[in-house]
Amino acid sequence: MKGDPKVFPNDFTFLIKISCLSELVLKSIKMKRIQFLLLALGLILSVQSFSQVTLGVRGGANLSNMFFDIDSEYGEEPDTKLKPGLQFGLMLDVPLARNGFSMQPGLLFSQKGFSFDMEEMFDDLLADQGLELESYEGYMRVRLNYVELPVNFVFKMEGLQFFAGPYFAFGIGGAMTHDFKATADGETLNSSDIFDKDKYKIKAVYKPVDNDAYADFMEDNNLYDIYRGFDYGVNLGIGYQFDSFQVNLGYSYGLGNVTPNYDADKYEMDANYTKGFIQRNRVVSLSFAYFFAN
Repeated sequence: MKGDPKVFPNDFTFLIKISCLSELVLKSIKMKRIQFLLLALGLILSVQSFSQVTLGVRGGANLSNMFFDIDSEYGEEPDTKLKPGLQFGLMLDVPLARNGFSMQPGLLFSQKGFSFDMEEMFDDLLADQGLELESYEGYMRVRLNYVELPVNFVFKMEGLQFFAGPYFAFGIGGAMTHDFKATADGETLNSSDIFDKDKYKIKAVYKPVDNDAYADFMEDNNLYDIYRGFDYGVNLGIGYQFDSFQVNLGYSYGLGNVTPNYDADKYEMDANYTKGFIQRNRVVSLSFAYFFAN
């Protein structure tokens, strides 16, 4: 049926949908997770009372993508490319030793996700049908929003810095947006021919998705997809600090599977699907920070 992102009216839309992820908003986050984030913020603010610890603000840009490892019985791995996003929040610099080691925890809002390489996907699909893609323009993007707690350990050599450490992230929803058109064999397909809305919500889930939860997802025409709310991984990178200013170039390697824990046997969405449809965040970031004087 036209406009329903969960129905596949033709091969184009089937290939589009076969690869997506995602989720809706903060309602799914339990109170204990909210309390955890508030506690983390409280620790960041309160620990500044120590004379050697400095508080800073950080902001910058993300270029994110998604790593896919999908069993053939669950579909094909989509062609994707980098998607821009934002990050901003608070951070601390906590000296650990006099020889240049410190810890820099933070509390950030971070946008991740990916862009579908729709031109490549259309080109491959049409080639299988003996057709040629005549023209393509536009985009289709999946944005995943997180509240993130990075804990980086930093080695400083004068102004130069090297850092690495874990991160823990809590999904707070996202969106799928699109605006594209492809022409082949004299006919043009617009994204509006497939979707009846310019933007769909994506929901983060923290519990196993059972039959009832999956049915609710399928019936919600404003919801494009769901994704696992909790994520974790490793950060590493290089930076430079001059006076109170710092610039960092970093890479985040997600270790958690973004695919939800499925337990919806009625819809053939079970633990085997979760294990067979692997999605992991990958992010390159450029950020700037300013540390306040004690």
